[in-house]
Amino acid sequence: MKQYCDTLHNKMLNELNVVQSKSENELQRYCWSYNVIEENLKDLKSFILHYDFNDIEEEISFFKVYKPQFQRELMYYQGLYFFEANMPIAKEGMLHYHMHTLYTYANFFEHHRALYNYYKMNYTENDHIYFTRSLSLIPNHPEYSLDLDLRFSTVFSYKLAMIQAYELLRDHVTLSLNMVENGEYFIRPNKMENINLKWSDKKSALIELLLAVHSNKSINNGHISFAKLVENFEKLFEVDLGNVYRSVQSMRIRKKDRTPYLHSLIKSLENYMDEVDIQ
Repeated sequence: MKQYCDTLHNKMLNELNVVQSKSENELQRYCWSYNVIEENLKDLKSFILHYDFNDIEEEISFFKVYKPQFQRELMYYQGLYFFEANMPIAKEGMLHYHMHTLYTYANFFEHHRALYNYYKMNYTENDHIYFTRSLSLIPNHPEYSLDLDLRFSTVFSYKLAMIQAYELLRDHVTLSLNMVENGEYFIRPNKMENINLKWSDKKSALIELLLAVHSNKSINNGHISFAKLVENFEKLFEVDLGNVYRSVQSMRIRKKDRTPYLHSLIKSLENYMDEVDIQ
């Protein structure tokens, strides 16, 4: 079971990386990512419905660890899509929208305080109740379950995945709020005259490069906002990087290499210095 879940999860992550490289905008990426994860969850369900757990510990492990790894990503990308799709245009509306969204997440955590604390404290004493199918409904603890396939779900496994997804969404919205408050939202570039430079790599690569330059305070001794830095390079290269805070958040939560472009630059430079005589 573990090997199958790990292999499927790695396949899903690779597919999500492909989506990120091929999608033209963030909403498209969120929608495509959701579809990718949903297909992998279908494969996981098909496997589990024909699989007999070796013991209760393996069943607990599946519903507490492995299934939430997939399900939280599904919820996360669904949440990202609707959050960005319904974003107001005016700054005041954006601020209110962000605060209301964060309040919704906080209210969910509070409503599920017992499970949230159980998860955060790494408790295990109720695992046999929370994360096995036969004991997933607790007397005197009403939890709606009619829409769940209890062959493939437990109520608390589903709730745990939602808690983990909301944690990721909270981080995304918090970062987005900070950038809105600082005026670091999308500014459409104006073309610069007499300049003919085109950025020919991925947009995400340029964002990664600019974030590194900004974090290292390499321009104006750091006395420039990230939004202003992005704005100037958009003009220089005549490229629209979109809402960069979304890409920054994607970099932060990336499961594998968070700086693939910087690593590729180092490798290319080292190869160049080894193989080419600079005239």
